Amino acid sequence: MILFVVNPNNTFLAGVGISDGTRIESIQQSVNRLKGTILDIKGIGNIANITHVGIYLLKGISDLIKKEVSLMT
Repeated sequence: MILFVVNPNNTFLAGVGISDGTRIESIQQSVNRLKGTILDIKGIGNIANITHVGIYLLKGISDLIKKEVSLMT
């Protein structure tokens, strides 16, 4: 699984790998730390306020996003 950070328009901002054994509570803690953070991501060309974080299940590098699990409360 990969944890993707996206803005409200679902524009990709950043992603980090998550092992299959990662507890949801640990992921939620990471999400809470990211919320409201201002990031300037290279290649995007703008600064975005993180308001949404989702987990996307990917079959492979060229596959499209299959499922999103929203972690917002």
